[in-house]
Amino acid sequence: MTSNTHDPLQGLRDIHLPAPVSFWPPAPGWWIVAALVIVLLIAAVWWSRRYRRSAYRRGALQQLQQLQAALRQGHAETQILAELSILLRRTAISRYGRQQVAALHGDDWLAFLDRTGRTTQFSQHGQALLDAPYRHHSTHAAEPLLQLAQRWLKVQS
Repeated sequence: MTSNTHDPLQGLRDIHLPAPVSFWPPAPGWWIVAALVIVLLIAAVWWSRRYRRSAYRRGALQQLQQLQAALRQGHAETQILAELSILLRRTAISRYGRQQVAALHGDDWLAFLDRTGRTTQFSQHGQALLDAPYRHHSTHAAEPLLQLAQRWLKVQS
């Protein structure tokens, strides 16, 4: 037997490590996550602005519910109709601006409510809104006008 003095591992080279993984460019999954985060941020900003812009409408709907409760409790219809007229005027000024709304009165006011509420009911039944503050006894039913005002408020955005 002959002994081999030659080491078989001597001819091997040292292990070469791969280059470290770079941070950039990220994997496709991270691009999707980044896009989703951006979309969610934009949606949150849009929603918060819309929520703040419609605060006047939520407040007006709460006041309208109070008027409906007062009517059910037996308060005078003329007082409720007068407060409803004020509520509609304030809400319209908040939504459309003082320049466009403040000077409207009479049939022009009712036509404005019809146009912005996409209805013709104010011109037909809304005369009580104009007359109620000046009458002692109402000849109009307040409930249909309260329901009409509620529909008008819900149309506003």
